[in-house]
Amino acid sequence: MPPKVVAIAAGEVHTLALTGDGEVYSWGRGPFGRLGTGREDDELVPTAVAPADGARGGRPRPRFVAVAAGAYHSLALDDEGSLWSWGYNLYGQLGYGDQNSLFPCLIDQFQDLDPPETLDDEAQGAHDWTSLKLSSIKAGGMMSFAIDSLGALWMWGNCPQRTDAREFCIASSSVPLPVWDFHGHTVVKVACGNEHVVAAVSAGETYTGGDLVCYAWGNNNHGQLGLGDKESRSRPVLISAFSEESSWEVYEIACGASHTAVLTNKKSFDQIESRCWTFGLGDKGQLGHGTTATICSPQPVDGLPTGSFLISLDCGLFHTTVVSSDGEVWCWGMERGLGLCPDASFSGVDAGDALYPIRVQSPETNGFKFLGPVQIACGAAHTVLVAGDGYRMWAWGRGRSGVLGRGQTADSYIPCVVMWPPIGENFQEIHEGQAEASTSRVNDRTSTEFEQKLSAASDELQFLRSKLTLMERYANILHISIFRKPLDERTLPRSLQESPVFDIRKEFENILDAADTDELNRLEIFYRSMLSGVKDKLLKRRVQEMVQQCIISLSAGRQTPRDQRVDWQTWICHSGGGVRGMEPSRGAVGGGRRWGDAEAEAEAEGDAAEEGRRPEEGGEVSLREWLDRPGRAVEAAECVHVFRQVAEAVAVAHAQGVAVGSARPSCFVVSPPFARVAFIESASGSDASGSCSGSDASEDADPDASPPRRRDGAARGEERAGKTFPLKSVLEMELNWYTSPEEADDSAGSGSTFASDVYRLGVLLFELFCTFETIEEKMRAMANLRHRVLPPQLLLKWPKEASFCQLLMHPVPETRPKMSEVLQSDFLNQSRNNLEEREAALRLREEIEEQELLLDFLQQLQKRKQNIADNLQDTVAFLSSDINEVLHQQSALGGQCVNFSSDLDKEVCSGTVEDQSDCGSRKRFRPELQGVDMEEQNHSAEECSRTVPSSELIQESVLSKSSRLMQNFKKLETAYFLTRSKLVKQVGNQVSSCHQVSKRATGSAVGTEGSSIDNFPLEKQYGRRQRGWVNSFLEGLCKYLSFSKLKVRAELKQCDLLNSSNLVCSVGFDRDKEFFATAGVNKKIKVFEYDMIVNEHRDIHYPVVEMSNRSKLSCICWNSYMKSHIASSDFEGIVQVWDVTRSQVFVDMREHERRVWSVDFSIVDPTKLVSGSDDGSVKLWDMNQAGSIGTIRTRANVCSVQFQPDTARSIAIGSADHKIYCYDLRNIRAPYCTLVGHTKTVSYVKYLDASTIVSASTDNSLKLWDLSMSPGRIIDSPIQTFTGHTNTKNFVGLSISDGYIATGSETNEVFVYHKEFPMPVLAYKFTVSDPISGQDIDDPTQFISCVCWRGQSSTLLSTNSSGNIKILEMD
Repeated sequence: MPPKVVAIAAGEVHTLALTGDGEVYSWGRGPFGRLGTGREDDELVPTAVAPADGARGGRPRPRFVAVAAGAYHSLALDDEGSLWSWGYNLYGQLGYGDQNSLFPCLIDQFQDLDPPETLDDEAQGAHDWTSLKLSSIKAGGMMSFAIDSLGALWMWGNCPQRTDAREFCIASSSVPLPVWDFHGHTVVKVACGNEHVVAAVSAGETYTGGDLVCYAWGNNNHGQLGLGDKESRSRPVLISAFSEESSWEVYEIACGASHTAVLTNKKSFDQIESRCWTFGLGDKGQLGHGTTATICSPQPVDGLPTGSFLISLDCGLFHTTVVSSDGEVWCWGMERGLGLCPDASFSGVDAGDALYPIRVQSPETNGFKFLGPVQIACGAAHTVLVAGDGYRMWAWGRGRSGVLGRGQTADSYIPCVVMWPPIGENFQEIHEGQAEASTSRVNDRTSTEFEQKLSAASDELQFLRSKLTLMERYANILHISIFRKPLDERTLPRSLQESPVFDIRKEFENILDAADTDELNRLEIFYRSMLSGVKDKLLKRRVQEMVQQCIISLSAGRQTPRDQRVDWQTWICHSGGGVRGMEPSRGAVGGGRRWGDAEAEAEAEGDAAEEGRRPEEGGEVSLREWLDRPGRAVEAAECVHVFRQVAEAVAVAHAQGVAVGSARPSCFVVSPPFARVAFIESASGSDASGSCSGSDASEDADPDASPPRRRDGAARGEERAGKTFPLKSVLEMELNWYTSPEEADDSAGSGSTFASDVYRLGVLLFELFCTFETIEEKMRAMANLRHRVLPPQLLLKWPKEASFCQLLMHPVPETRPKMSEVLQSDFLNQSRNNLEEREAALRLREEIEEQELLLDFLQQLQKRKQNIADNLQDTVAFLSSDINEVLHQQSALGGQCVNFSSDLDKEVCSGTVEDQSDCGSRKRFRPELQGVDMEEQNHSAEECSRTVPSSELIQESVLSKSSRLMQNFKKLETAYFLTRSKLVKQVGNQVSSCHQVSKRATGSAVGTEGSSIDNFPLEKQYGRRQRGWVNSFLEGLCKYLSFSKLKVRAELKQCDLLNSSNLVCSVGFDRDKEFFATAGVNKKIKVFEYDMIVNEHRDIHYPVVEMSNRSKLSCICWNSYMKSHIASSDFEGIVQVWDVTRSQVFVDMREHERRVWSVDFSIVDPTKLVSGSDDGSVKLWDMNQAGSIGTIRTRANVCSVQFQPDTARSIAIGSADHKIYCYDLRNIRAPYCTLVGHTKTVSYVKYLDASTIVSASTDNSLKLWDLSMSPGRIIDSPIQTFTGHTNTKNFVGLSISDGYIATGSETNEVFVYHKEFPMPVLAYKFTVSDPISGQDIDDPTQFISCVCWRGQSSTLLSTNSSGNIKILEMD
C-alpha cells in the first residue's frame, strides 16, 4: 500500500504533502531551499524532506503532524509540538535569523517560551516550567503563524503591526510575537494573504465546538477584511457577518492575495446546510459573484451544491476552490479558475476568467465526482487535490518547475495524477552516499564509473516511474469504463492476486455470475465500442479471432462441468462481437477444418467494398429475440423456412466433418421480410470436436458445398439487455435447453457430436412452433422437453411438426436421423412450394408499398415546388409593380426637366444656389453644411449651368454606379426584400394584399401600390420624392452609391519625443467643429485647429493646447454647450472635466475602482455626465454637485455608455457580457430594454436617433437595433447586421453621421457602412512606409483605434495604433 496523504499545502510554485507515518514530501520550484531537500534544484516528483542531523540537536527523527507553505518558505509541526521551517528568510518568516535554509531547522524560540497566560503570573517561579507546545501552523506570503496548545496565536515574518502612533503598518520580525487581542479566547484557525490575516476564534474562553466567530486585520485596500469599508486595521476586528449573533458559524477560512473566503454552516440543529462566503478584490472573478467588482462585506457564492457539505476550501492568488462531500470540486477566478495562467490555451466561450463557480471534470469517473476527497490546496497557478481517501493526488494548472508532481513541466488544464507513491528514499540515500565518497576519491575510476551508472539508473528509474504512472492512469480509465469504479489493489482480480497469470475466462465468469443487468449492458457496450473503432474489415475479423484464441489459450486444460460451461463466443456475438463480414474458425481445438478459409480474404474485401454503398439493415434481429418476441404469431411456412436454413448450415458443417455444437438461436440472426437466416458465430473450441466417428464423417453430402454466407456482411450483436430474456439468462437457459442427454451425462467432456447437433435442431423446431405467454410457462415446457413430453396445444395444432420434433430428439443418439435424411424429409420439402408462393406475394406487396412511397414523395415534392412557384409569382408581381412605379416617376421627372433648368438659372443669377464646389465634392445637396469659403460662392453662371443634368452625364453616372451595384448585387437584393417587408409590416398589410393585380393587354400580372404616381404631390425645391416604398429604398440606394472612395484630405504630422507609444484611444470635435482633440496612452490631451491642419501643409503640426494627465487616457467627450469644456476618463478609474482655455482640470471625480472606458456628456442637459468602468458600474454625475448622483451596477465590465440624443433621462450601456442595456435614469434598478444578439463583448454603443441604436462588438460585426419594434424588455433580433471589417480583440472606434456608420478594423482599414445595407459602402487602408526603402508594407500588428465624423459632414477623422491621424473625405 502507498503512504496515505493526510495533509497538503501549496506555496507559490511548490507543494508539500504530509503522510500518515509523519513524513513530509515536497516538489516544485527549489530556489531558496523551499523544498527542504538540502539543495535548490527543482523536483518534478514528490521527494522526501528529512531534517539534517545537526539541526535536530540530538533529537530523534521527528514525526510531523502538520505542514504549511508560504510564498517561498515552508513550515512543519512535529508530534511533540515543536516547529521546523526552511526556505526564504529575508523577512524573518523562518523564525530565526535572516539567512535562508536549504533543510528543515528547529525554531528554538518556542523552546524558551512559556505559555502566554503565565507571563503575567506573579507566582511564576512557584510552579514547574514547561516549554510552549504548538498545535496548529499556517503560512502565507511572507508571514508565518502558529497556535499553541492553549489557543494563543503567534506571528512572525512580514506581518501587519501597529506603529507608536497607533497606525497600521507592515513590519518584519524574526521572533514569534503573541497576538494579545485574543487573550481569554481560543484561536482555532488562522489564514493569511499577502498583507491581511483572518482568524476563527472561540466566542467563549474555551472552544467547545460550533461557537467560532471571525476576526480580521491588516491591509484592507480592497475590502478583504470584510468590514464594509476599505480602511486598514492594525488590530483584529470582529466581522459582524460571522459574529456570535449570526445564524451562521464559521468552520473553514482561506485567504488569497487580496480576497478572503469563508465556509459556514447553519447553527440550527434541524437543518444541515453549508455555504461559502467571499469578499475583497474581485477583478479576476475570484469572488464567484458573477462580476469583477470589489466587495467589502461577505456575500454568499451562488451556484455551489446545496445537497452536499463543503469539506475543504483554499484560495490561490486570484482563484478560489472548494470541495464538497460527494467529491465535486468547484473553482472560479482567473483563467477559468486555474489561477495565474496567462498563456492558458482556452478559446471560444470558455476563454477568460470564471466569474461563477465551475465544476472540475474528474478523469477518474468520467464525470464530475472525485472518489474519497480529503483536502484541496491552491498555489499561485496550480491546484492540488488529495482524493482516494488519501491514497491518490490530482493536480492541474501551471506545470512550471514540476509543481504538478507528474515528472514534467508541462501545463495541464485538466486534473492529472501526481506520481504517488514517491520513489524509494533508500536509492536516493545510496546516491548521496556515493556522491560523498566520490569527492574523497576523485581519482578512483571504479567509484566514478559506479556513480555514473548510479546516476543513469536514477534517471531510468524516474523515467520508468513516469511511464508506470501513465499506464496506471490508462488501466484505471479502462477499469472505470467497464466496472464503474477505479482500479485499486484492494479490488484486484482474484486470479491475479493468487498467481501472476490473469485468467480472463475465470474473471469473466465471476463477473457474469455477480453482475446485474446494468453491468452486463456496460460490458456489451464496451466490447461493441471497442470493435467499432476498427474500420478495416479484415482487421476486425482478426481482432475477434485473437480474442477467441486468447480466451481458449488462457483457459486451456481447465475442465468445467458441461452445464456450467459458458460459451464465450456466443457472449461475444451478443456484445457486438459479430462483426460484419467476419467468419472465424469453425473447427475444433484439436484440428477440425475451417469453413471458407480459401475465400475469407476475398469475402472481407467484398464486404468492405459493399459497406460503402449499403445502408444499415434496421430490421435485422437475433433469432433468439425473434423467437421470444411477445405475441409472435406462428406461421407454418415461415417457421419451416427458418428451420430449413439452420438445418442446411449444420448439414454443410457435417459434410466437412465438423460438429457445430452451437446451433442455438443466439448464434443466428433473422432478416425480414423473408426470414433470411445467417450464422454469426460458432462455439469454436468450446463445444466442437475435432475427431468425429467414421460413420458420421461419411454422410452423403457435397464436400465442396459451403455454408450459407451473409453476403451483406452484417453481423450485428443483439441489443436485448433488459428485455424479455436478459443476456445472462439467455446464456444460462440456452446452454441447458440445447444440451443433448448424452452431452449432459458426459463427465469426460468429449464435446459435441453430429447426433447432438440433430438434437439441438429438434429443440429449435419446438421453439419455432410453440409459443408461451410467460417465461415460467416456457421454462416448465422446456424442462419436460428433455423427457420428450410435448405440450398438448402443440400436439393438437401441429401434430406433424410435433412428431418430427420427437424424432429429432430421440434419447438414443444412433436412432436420430442424419442431416442428409433431415434435408430430404417430406416435412421440409412439401412446404417449399407454399413458401415460394408466399415469398412472391410478399415481394408483390413490398413493390406496391414502394410505389406508394415513391408516389407520396413525388406529391410532397410537387407541393413544395408549387409553394416556391407561388412565392416567385408574388415576388415577380410586386417587382413589376415597383418597376411600373419607377417608370411613372421617371416620366414625371423627365417632363419637368426644362422647368428645373430654367428655375436653376434664375436661382444662380440671384445668388441663392448652394455652394457648387461643395456639391461637386459631395455629389449631392446638403443644405446643412456650413463654413463655405467666400471665394467659392462667386462661381459664374456658366460654371453653375454645367451642373444641370444632361442625358450624356446621366448615362455616364449610371454606368459608373452600375458596376458597383453589380458587385454587391446579392447583398442589395437581400436588403431590398428586407426593407420592403419591414415597410409592409409597419403599415399593417401583408405583401399579398398590398398589391392589386391587374391584367394588361399583354396578359402579364402587374401589381400597383396604394399610392399611385397620379396623386404624387410635387413638393417645392423640385425634388421631394414620394414617401412610399420605392422612394424609401431609392433614398438608401442613392446614399449607398453617392460616393465612390475615401480620399485623404489631410494628414496630421506630429512628433512626441517623450513617449514611445502614440496610440490614440479617442478623438472628438468641439461644439462648432472648429477644433478636435486626441487622447491616448501618451497621457496627453492634444487640441488641434481643423482649418490649420487642412489648409496649411507643414512638416510637423503642433497642438494649440496640450494638457497632461497622470494616467493613460481612454476616452474624451466635448461638451455640446460649453465650447471649452471636455471630459476625460483614464486607466486609474478617474473621470475629469477640463477647461481647455485654461489647460487645467476643474472637476475631478474618483469613485470608480477600476479603469473607465467611456464617458459622455448629455446633449440636452450639458451639466449631466455619465461614465462606465471595468468595475461593472455606471456613474451619473452632475457638474454642479459633488460626487455621483446615481450608480448603476451591472454584472460585467462596462465598455461604452451614451446618452439618448433628445433626453437626459435615458442611456445605453455596452457590456462585456455581450449585451446592450437601456436604462431610464428615473428607475435605475433594472433596464427597460435589453438587446441580445452579439456573441462577444460589446465595445461601443451609439444612438442613430432617439429610437435606433448602433452597437459594435468584437465578434466582427455591427448591429442596428430599433427600440420601438418590441413592446417587451428584450429585443433579440436586430434590424440590420453589418459585416466586412475585422474586430476580435481591440477597440477600433465607432461614429455615426446622417445614416453613415464609420468603424475601424484590425486590418488597419477604415470602413464606412450605410444604415440601409449590410455591406461596406467605402473602405480606406492606412499604409505603412518602410523607413529605408520608402515602399508601402503591410504591418499586421497595426489597427484602427478610433474614428469620428465632423458633425453631419462627409469628413471623417481616423487614427491607427501607431498614432497616425488622417482626415478623410468621402468622394
